[in-house]
Amino acid sequence: MKKILLNQGTMQFLKEKLHVSRHAVSDAINFHTKSKLSNTIRKMAIEHGAYYLNDQNNIETIHDESKNQMIQKFGSVAEIKVDKESNLTILFIEGKPLEKIEDCTILQLMELQERAIKIAGGE
Repeated sequence: MKKILLNQGTMQFLKEKLHVSRHAVSDAINFHTKSKLSNTIRKMAIEHGAYYLNDQNNIETIHDESKNQMIQKFGSVAEIKVDKESNLTILFIEGKPLEKIEDCTILQLMELQERAIKIAGGE
């Protein structure tokens, strides 16, 4: 599985700059299309802060219903825990809390995921 993770700002930039739909960007970053335009979208996404995700990123998502948590592990270095009731979200690096966000939004979660991927990439 190969894809590119980007935030909403980059998505909007690509749509406006290339005059394409959200669907076109999504297909390109998920490698569903292999056109010249798709290659341009992927290249520009990376140039504007997006990240490649692939099997080597070693990302695991666990839904622990007994604790009402979602846990994402990025290799052995980074981890994000989300309390599903309160939306308290914590980014851990090597087991120590680095950042806490109360009532975390999807956009904030995506930004934390980007940071975790970048940090775990140095494993």
